[in-house]
Order: sequence, then structure tokens, then C-alpha cells
Amino acid sequence: MKGFSARLRNIGDTRWHVHESCATPRHAAPVVVFVPGLGEGDYMAPHGRVLATHWQVLVPDMPGFGRTRAPKRLRSVDEFGQALSGFLRATVDQPAFVVASSFGAQIAVAAAEAGAPIARMVLVSPTYDAAARSVLGQLRRWLPTMLVEPPTLALGLAKSYLHCGVRTPIIAFRAGLHDRPEDRLRGSDIPTLIVRGERDHIVSAAWADQLAAAGRRTQVVTIPGFAHTLDYAAPDELGAVTIPFLEGSP
Repeated sequence: MKGFSARLRNIGDTRWHVHESCATPRHAAPVVVFVPGLGEGDYMAPHGRVLATHWQVLVPDMPGFGRTRAPKRLRSVDEFGQALSGFLRATVDQPAFVVASSFGAQIAVAAAEAGAPIARMVLVSPTYDAAARSVLGQLRRWLPTMLVEPPTLALGLAKSYLHCGVRTPIIAFRAGLHDRPEDRLRGSDIPTLIVRGERDHIVSAAWADQLAAAGRRTQVVTIPGFAHTLDYAAPDELGAVTIPFLEGSP
């Protein structure tokens, strides 16, 4: 990943593969931790480089994805949330800014619900829309969305699955369908920004509004002209809304 160095961190029984930003940030703290969706974190690097001029950025692969290895395969959103919570507690000195993408948003919300040290959250294209929590419902939304994503994105996903196989992504996908992030976020006091792309069929405007209504300090921004994978396809446009939000007052 350009602008990042890779290292391994042993936390408990898990060997985390983490990319750390190389730029000298404007702010000494907090740290920004990115949470990828159903794949390794490389696709989030463009947005990560934008934020790395302001804060140190960490992009870990979640257990079972990319090159992060755990002693057992995680099978629920709760288990992924606990893993993220453990990573945060072991790597940050103060509550972190968490920027989570797609299924990673569900992981971040589960970690926040469990009391992970999170100061602010950005949920980019958070899944799964309550109106389409089925395999068929997701396929109907995924296909038209992928048609407007950058063609190079598919190559990155293929590389990711060469590293980890397809079993963990399939298990995580199924786990996400049974999760209700709107219930987990209900009453949360963590300042939260939900960002979706105007052309994203996976994350509808109605779903983003429904999820935002659950939190006490949650807002929604739609980025015109883009679809689901905003960290990859629209890093500058995304950074233009995430940086002011993260720099906001507590």
C-alpha cells in the first residue's frame, strides 16, 4: 500500500497484519483505525492517505481476512466486534477515531456497543439495509452497484481472496445478514457520521436515514456521483466530509 508500511502485531492469540501510515501527521492524537468490509484493507488506502496528513492511520485486516490469522474462525458480528475492541485496547492510548466500510461498519458498531475505546465513528456505506436482508435481496442490489464501480476494484478483491480464501467472507456475509446495527446503535452517544454514495444501490438513502435515527449524535452525508466503495473510488470527496467531522468538537 503506497504511503503505508506493513507490520505484524501479536495481540492475544491473534497475529494482526496492519498497515501504518508513513506521513507525519498534523495531530499527535487520536489514531484513526480503518475497519475494512468483506476483504483486506488495501482498498481503503486512498482514503487513508488523505486522512494520514492529519492523523496517524492504522489499517488492520480483520481476523480471517487478508494476512491476519486467529486461532479460530470468527462466525458472528459479535465476535468480529470483540476482535476489533481487543485490537483498539491494545494499540491506542486514548479513544480512537474509527472509519469503517461496508460490513466493517457493522463490526465497528458492535465494538462500540461493547464499550470499545472509540471517540468518533465514520460509517462508510454501512450494510445491510433492513429492507434487503437476504441473499437474493443483496444480489439484486449488488449487481447494479458493481456496474458503476471502478473496474480495478474487482482485481483488488480477487487478490484479497487469494490471501484468505472465500470461506471467511461467506461466513461473514451470512453473519451480517442476521445482524441489526440499528438496534446496536440505538441510543449511542458516540458522534457518528454515515456516508453513502448517491449511486449505491446496496445502501439506500432510506436505510442510511433509518440507521442515523437510531443514534443520538448521528448525521448522514450523501456523496453525489459515486457508489458503494467510496474509500477507493472517491477518497478526496470522502475526505472532504470525514476530516471536518473528525476535527469537530467533542
